[in-house]
Amino acid sequence: VLLCIALCSSAHAQVVLFVAGDPITAVDIEQRNKLNAMFGGKQKPRQEIINELIDEKLKIQAGKRFNFEVSETDVDASFANIAKNVGLSPDQFAEQLKQRGISASSLKARLKADITWGQIVRGRYQQSLQVGEKDIFEAESKTSEPKEKGVEYTLYPITFVVPRNSPAAA
Repeated sequence: VLLCIALCSSAHAQVVLFVAGDPITAVDIEQRNKLNAMFGGKQKPRQEIINELIDEKLKIQAGKRFNFEVSETDVDASFANIAKNVGLSPDQFAEQLKQRGISASSLKARLKADITWGQIVRGRYQQSLQVGEKDIFEAESKTSEPKEKGVEYTLYPITFVVPRNSPAAA
């Protein structure tokens, strides 16, 4: 992966580095720092935040290589789910982010990377993640632990007849 430091700036933000052609700006780093703080994360060093952003860019690029394109609808649904979990509508949640100096698009970019990576992992390792009954029985037969015998219980209903107007103790 080609990483190069850029000393250029655009009209909106200074580009700190490129990850295989995709820029990471100073604003991206600042937004991620605020986002981490909002969700209860401790203050991370700048380099750790940059590494997170690099990882996200790489995840999205990997998704493109495997033809996993996450739709905006999926990202918006995930955003709406987070808003719902904090008891807000998506618009209210976006406004709350804005009041804290965080762009909703910053959180959506993070969600897109997470969703993309989840699709890649499920697609690549789906067969190895499925465990069948046969696999369970084989693993169980290889253990040296003594086998426990099952116990069968038979339950019978018991009916108590209590006359009307009986005392509570009855």
